[in-house]
Amino acid sequence: MLPRSTIGPTLGRALRRGLEDGFRHGAGVGYSGWESYELVDAENAMLAAGIDILPEARRTVVAQTLDVLRRLRQRGPDRTELRDDLDQEIRRIKTEPAEHWMPYLAAREGLLGRPVLDRDQLVAEAEAITVGDVRQAADALWGNLLLSVDPDATADSRLHWNLRAPASRSRPTGRRFKPAGWPVVDGDLTVGPSSAQIETGSAETSASYDDLAVVVAYPDGGRHLVRRDGCQLHIEPACWRNGQQAVEAVDAAVPSALQVLMPPRDPEGIPRSAVTWRHQATYLLKKPAVWCVLLCAAVVVVGLVGGLTLQEIAPRVAVAALASTVIVALNNLRRA
Repeated sequence: MLPRSTIGPTLGRALRRGLEDGFRHGAGVGYSGWESYELVDAENAMLAAGIDILPEARRTVVAQTLDVLRRLRQRGPDRTELRDDLDQEIRRIKTEPAEHWMPYLAAREGLLGRPVLDRDQLVAEAEAITVGDVRQAADALWGNLLLSVDPDATADSRLHWNLRAPASRSRPTGRRFKPAGWPVVDGDLTVGPSSAQIETGSAETSASYDDLAVVVAYPDGGRHLVRRDGCQLHIEPACWRNGQQAVEAVDAAVPSALQVLMPPRDPEGIPRSAVTWRHQATYLLKKPAVWCVLLCAAVVVVGLVGGLTLQEIAPRVAVAALASTVIVALNNLRRA
C-alpha cells in the first residue's frame, strides 16, 4: 500500500526490472517479472510485483527481493533507466487511441471525486517524475510491505516474522465465555461493546469493531471478523459455552452494513468442540484435588450410612482433608 500518485506505476516497473535483473539476467533462475498497480480509493493504491523462479532460488528470494527494494529506497532507480521508462510511457500516452482508455479513466476519476486529466496533463505528470520521487515512493511502500514467499525462503535473519496476528488497538472488556470443552480446553472469548478477543494458552487474537473491513456471517451463527490488515477473528458458537449469546452480542455491536451473509455450510464442516463428557471426566480424574474432594465426600457418606452424627464425622473429614492437602502438596512438589 502507498499513497496514490503517478509515481506508483513507475515504482512498480522499477521493481519488476530489478527482479528480472537479479533473478533472470543475473542468476539465470527466474522468468519474466510482472507488476500491478490498483487503486484502493481516491487516496491510496495497492502496488504488487513478482517473478516466477526456479526451485533453487527459493532460499534466497526474500533476501534478493528486499535488496532490490532497499536499493530503490536508498538511491532510487538508475537515472538512465528511469528516463527510458518514462519516455516509453509518454509515447504510450501520446499514441494509444484515447477511446481505448479515456472513457474508463474519466468514469473512474468521476466516481472517486477527482478531476479528469487530459492527455497533455498526463504527459506533464510523467515528465515531472524524478529519481527522488521514486525513492520516496519506495520508502512509503516499505512501511506497508507484505511478502508472500515459499516456506523455504523464511530463514532470512534480517526479517522479523509475525508468528501471530498483531494485537488490536484496544483490549476488550465485556462478557467472557469459556470454551465448550472447558476445562479440558483452556481459553476465553471476551465480547465487549467495541471489540472482541479470543485468548488461549499460546495465542491471542482480537478485533476492534471500528477496524473491521467485513464480517462474514453464516446462518448457523459463525462469524468471521476480518480486520483491515487482513487478520481474522473466528467466533464459532458451537465452540463456546453460551456461544450463541456471544454471537448476538457481536451482531448488536457491529454495524449491519459490514455483514456479508453466506449460504449455509455443510453441517459436517461447521466447527464445534470435539471434547465429550468422557474427555472431561478423564481430565478431572487426573487432578489430585478432585480425588481429595471425592475422598472427603466418601468419608461423609460412609459416616452417615454407618449412623454417625455430623459431629462424629467432622474429625474424620478433617483427617481426610489433611491427608488430601499433603497429597496435593507432594504432587505439586513433584511437578516443580
